[in-house]
Amino acid sequence: MALTQIERNGRFYLTGVTEDTEEEYLGTYECSVGPHHIAFDDNFSDPLVMRAFYDPLAYPTTPSNLIVGYIQFVQVLIGGEPIPPGVFNEWWASRTPYTTKVRPSDRIKDKALDLTFVDFMDPWQANAIPVPWYALNGYMVNELLPTPENYFAHPRPNGSLYRVSGRTGLSQVASIVSGVTADLMNASDVEAMIKDVKPLVEIPAPETETREPYRIAIDYLTDNAVDSDDEDDAPLLDGVDVARMAAKVVGEFVLLTIPDAEDADERFGPTLVIRFYSSGRRRVVVHLVSEHDMTTTYAAVATQALWRIFVYLRDENKLSERHWKAALDPRGRGRGGLEKDPFKLKPSDLAVELKHTTMAVSCSGRTTRDAKVLSGFTWSAMLRYSDDTSLLECAAIRKPELLRGFNLQLGLDAYLAARTTTPTDYPIDVSNFTKAAMRRENFAAGNKVNYL
Repeated sequence: MALTQIERNGRFYLTGVTEDTEEEYLGTYECSVGPHHIAFDDNFSDPLVMRAFYDPLAYPTTPSNLIVGYIQFVQVLIGGEPIPPGVFNEWWASRTPYTTKVRPSDRIKDKALDLTFVDFMDPWQANAIPVPWYALNGYMVNELLPTPENYFAHPRPNGSLYRVSGRTGLSQVASIVSGVTADLMNASDVEAMIKDVKPLVEIPAPETETREPYRIAIDYLTDNAVDSDDEDDAPLLDGVDVARMAAKVVGEFVLLTIPDAEDADERFGPTLVIRFYSSGRRRVVVHLVSEHDMTTTYAAVATQALWRIFVYLRDENKLSERHWKAALDPRGRGRGGLEKDPFKLKPSDLAVELKHTTMAVSCSGRTTRDAKVLSGFTWSAMLRYSDDTSLLECAAIRKPELLRGFNLQLGLDAYLAARTTTPTDYPIDVSNFTKAAMRRENFAAGNKVNYL
């Protein structure tokens, strides 16, 4: 069945993913290239979600005994200079064993892959998985064993695999659902922020409940006044449209920032920190955190990351002349007593680039030695630092371009060598994968990206 794209009210859908005619949601921005139907969804400000569907009719001669799936690699860059993942984000330290390390004797085009890493689960979790197809990350959501046979069906949380001569009832394409987080805050930061804060409310969530936990919280706080002893007071979210809220996911938490009800000039006010407990007494727990406490926490993690990057570049003798001048120019202390960034970034600077290489790869599934890139594309999440707020946020997406060349085996060799790695103190934040499939409403007030 041919893939057909549909646009409705600014949202994009795809038919032909399975044998029936159901529409598959793509996202809010579509930018397909070659045989890849690609879209981005920024209903939540973080993580952004990228979805892609590979049309197998583009390569009809692919041998019938092979499996096709997406494999994705990431590279962190500042000013075009590669940065180890653990330097940018401490909670990406588990990705370090996956990084490629080029040598002076390597080909020029392979040197561009320095410190590139496969976008996959922790190495110790992957020790029995021969091929790091992105779809297999769904194992951390549905607990289906990460073997290809369990991921030929559609939908799956992080995409599906495609068997060239597959049976009926299976996915007709290879697909990927990838969460792209630019947020440096992690679940432990949120835990620390709310540990001394009394919950605003705890809402029962029986097993028959089908709504997302954040929707349970919104509905309850729209109908019930829980922040006042006066029964005549309006509920906290009474009359507040979700389009005026901003939403993001941090670990197992959903953070909903709501408008300031007392100051019309303030775009945002406090934040609802929402967490779902699925074991024991099933419930949704909501905390209310002030705008000041949220801003202080965000600012701390962003400036710390920029200083880690600065120290790494300095120690590697890779600082540019501009960066040296910025470092020698004391600038005092920033908002809330926090240090300013060491790079003296301009408001227009896209400070950090998260470059993604996403490829449809065919192989037998038993080894990577017969892996072949059928087609791929590159795209980047561009991060901007605000000197006023000390926040680092995704400001733009560099539109996908057809892949012109990539040494797949170089990246796969690094993956295979890393699978015996001892777990680190900073495991990969699995919410990067598990929350990508979450049903998302249009929280329009969040940070919206531009497309370059």
